[in-house]
Amino acid sequence: MAVYWCINCPHLLCENCYGHHKVLKATQSHKILSIDDYHMIGISIDESETYCPIHPTMRNKFFCVTHKAACCNTCKEETHGTECNVKLKKKLFKITDVQGDMNAMIETTKNIVENIRTGLLNDFCSVSDLENQKQIIFHEIKNSRQQVEKFLNEFERGVKEKLELACSAATKALIDNKENIEQKLNVIQKRTDTAEKIKESAVSGFQMFLIKNKFHTDYIEDQMQIECLLKEMKNVHFVAKPMYDLNHQANQITIRNGYEVRGVGHSLTGKKQQEFDDIEFSSSTVEADEGTVDKCVRSEKDIIPNDYISEHIITKESEKYKLNEHFLIERVNKDVCVICVRFLSSNKIVLTDDFVARVLVYNTNGSKVGQVKLKEAADEMTVIDETCIAVSLENEIVFLDVLQMKIKKKKLLDDYIEALSYANNKIYACMQHKGVLIMDLSGNILQTLPYIKGHLYICTTVTDILYSVIDENSNTLQCHYIDRKKIELFNFECSGKVNGIACDKDENVYIVIDNSKVIKFHNTTKTFSTVLTANDGLNNPLNIDCCDNGNRLLIINDGNVVNIYDNLNK
Repeated sequence: MAVYWCINCPHLLCENCYGHHKVLKATQSHKILSIDDYHMIGISIDESETYCPIHPTMRNKFFCVTHKAACCNTCKEETHGTECNVKLKKKLFKITDVQGDMNAMIETTKNIVENIRTGLLNDFCSVSDLENQKQIIFHEIKNSRQQVEKFLNEFERGVKEKLELACSAATKALIDNKENIEQKLNVIQKRTDTAEKIKESAVSGFQMFLIKNKFHTDYIEDQMQIECLLKEMKNVHFVAKPMYDLNHQANQITIRNGYEVRGVGHSLTGKKQQEFDDIEFSSSTVEADEGTVDKCVRSEKDIIPNDYISEHIITKESEKYKLNEHFLIERVNKDVCVICVRFLSSNKIVLTDDFVARVLVYNTNGSKVGQVKLKEAADEMTVIDETCIAVSLENEIVFLDVLQMKIKKKKLLDDYIEALSYANNKIYACMQHKGVLIMDLSGNILQTLPYIKGHLYICTTVTDILYSVIDENSNTLQCHYIDRKKIELFNFECSGKVNGIACDKDENVYIVIDNSKVIKFHNTTKTFSTVLTANDGLNNPLNIDCCDNGNRLLIINDGNVVNIYDNLNK
């Protein structure tokens, strides 16, 4: 087996031949390379000094620069021809500094090797840099977790404070109602004792008849008030359910509005008691993806830019309204508390009675048309057309035929209905926890809007604008453009509580306030003005409606008095 190669001979040598080669005087000075070096420089080097493999009798005297191969004279003529750069080996040595080129190549190779090794050392430094970057990211993850935990701690602390306030207020309401009931019971007991004394006295039969009727009337009134107080005690409650979604697959927690805490009840005057919905954490999301931690805690100001919040000074309206109709509901001595009123047509109105669970239909001249009794008092009402209305009873929508005075159908939902409106053949139901449901007249849910503030009072337009008031103590009107998914806020001066809103076909909004004032939001100029005050006959107004063109305003005063105003300018 060949293990060496003699450059001078040139021949491959085995171990024995290599030993003789080094001993013989004629060959001991020859340059010997190992077989590995021989393969490193290439077999062509050996062939260049030997005979041509194609023409064995001819030596390789030429070198083709183009093909980098040695060749004989025949190959030069037949294979390489004139297109190749073929030179005699001897002349090639003369025109080329082979030794110098070899030295330059060796130096260049050494430099390349040194540079590469230096680069490898630098790579080890890069690995160290990566380790440092990893530690920085770990620190950022830890810091992000601390920030998220801080936000959750503050969130929990705020929720607990609101919960305590709601619980205290609900407890106070129960105690107050209990004391009122005790007072009523004491009055009834005293009246009973007086009746016992009179029964044994020498009064005439007619006098006894009058006293009995008086006591019976007073007893019925006290009994109704006690029942109303008991109903309020039953309705006083607060809800504290976590409003969040946990998505394990996406490693995402979405907090919506935090906890919603509210107390619900109705007073004897028919006005809703204060509701505890002061927790104002907006949609806040904490996400964790591979290698990154992204925390986004947004306040209400982040969701609604300041550009959309406008401050307005209320001016005196140049339009003049005149009181055209004024009449009392149920002119016979009956207890009535109307909390919702709507135009049914040009000459009819529809009202909800909170004392006796029913819906009343009246002509605009004050004459009663009829009524439909309900299983419980209606919370909200909206008019579909001249023959049909819809009312909400907690988590149920009831459709009424006000022509035949009967219930047509019912739609049961899985959440409490805060407000109800109708426009453009669609019903808008503002839910306590699930946002605003947009439904067709069959009750099919077409769209669900995310939870928005302003759920106490809403009204809608044919162009799909949802108007709402943030809450009854607020002075902010919210315009929610459903198609464009845009929200605008407009602030107005208000020292009382908002009791209702309505809008006309020109998208002007009318807001009634309990301090005997009606203000108008002008859609074209985005300004507010006062249109009615106590000087115009307002007295503790509880609700408002307007006809389509805004020519007439319908207001319920003090729970049982209807006022209808005409716009003199139109």
